[in-house]
Amino acid sequence: PFAPIIDLGDQGKKQINIISENPTDHNAIEQELNSFINSIHNNSEPVVDLYSAQQALQLATDISKKIIKS
Repeated sequence: PFAPIIDLGDQGKKQINIISENPTDHNAIEQELNSFINSIHNNSEPVVDLYSAQQALQLATDISKKIIKS
């Protein structure tokens, strides 16, 4: 596991243990779209709201642009 130690200044230090789990065989975008379609069919709120989806898309776009520039 990855375990960086963060210096919190006057509050001391904190170690964060990051354990990566085995990836699952699923397509997150497909699941999100299916959830959205189901919300339309069932007249319910989607799991991911419009604002969150827009923010995720903007972040992905920003990352892609930085990758292309480097």
